[in-house]
Amino acid sequence: MPSIDQLRRTTKGFFDKHWDRNFGIVPPKWSKAWTFFHELPFNNHKGCYVHVRDEDVVYIGVALNSGLNGYENHSLGTRISKYCLVVETKQKVDGKTYYKPSPILAERGIDTISTLGFPLGEQKYLAIALEYYPIQQLKPTDNVIYNKQR
Repeated sequence: MPSIDQLRRTTKGFFDKHWDRNFGIVPPKWSKAWTFFHELPFNNHKGCYVHVRDEDVVYIGVALNSGLNGYENHSLGTRISKYCLVVETKQKVDGKTYYKPSPILAERGIDTISTLGFPLGEQKYLAIALEYYPIQQLKPTDNVIYNKQR
């Protein structure tokens, strides 16, 4: 399985080819591992996310308003919320919420999620290509649809 470090190198290669540096903005980078506590990194941004099990990337996805009905304001936080449950038994700590993986993620052993948020309003159209590029390069086990299209 591909490691998170391999994902970072593949993403850098993607941005070396496709990021327009004329904007004066550096390409986005993957967040540190989110362990289901407090706010998701790049919560309000469009971008990509990965499910990680023991430092291995098992799934790559995208959160992007594609213009489809029902996907308005579709940010990383909105997309990832489908994979998490609030832990009701734990108190909020300093206003921070505890989450836990949904049963589907828990069954697959997903222990962290990393996100890559595009600067608000900048080149977010590349998110769908960024999702596809590392899937083709790294072939994460849970991206079964893309992996069958060789």
